[in-house]
Amino acid sequence: QYLVELARINQIEFDEESVRKVEEEDFRYCSKVNDEWNEKIARIREQRLEKLYAERKEAILKTIERKQLENQRVMQEIEEKVERTKEEAKTFITRENIDEAIEKALLSVVNYNAAIDSEGRYIQDDKQQAASQV
Repeated sequence: QYLVELARINQIEFDEESVRKVEEEDFRYCSKVNDEWNEKIARIREQRLEKLYAERKEAILKTIERKQLENQRVMQEIEEKVERTKEEAKTFITRENIDEAIEKALLSVVNYNAAIDSEGRYIQDDKQQAASQV
């Protein structure tokens, strides 16, 4: 009798309709858990990507700023060099002033025959200087 009752209970539990319902319920539950987990992971991924985007943007902005400062420094050096060259160009010998430069060089004789003694006095050879003036 007990075994017959137990068999009847087991037959009810393993009835196809009830098994299908349990499987569907289990599937819905697993699907819900999976959807919740996917949403959680999507939020975490979105936060991580936003953080990476912000860090990358900041790094790019810093690089751009550093490059701009470097370009400004280089441009300032170039401008200074151009200004120095313009100032030096005023003293360059050109076709127009070559005769004047030659005349000036011939008139300004420089005597390199000189010495400095042990006490630091400058001694110049006066004989040589007198001979060159004659």
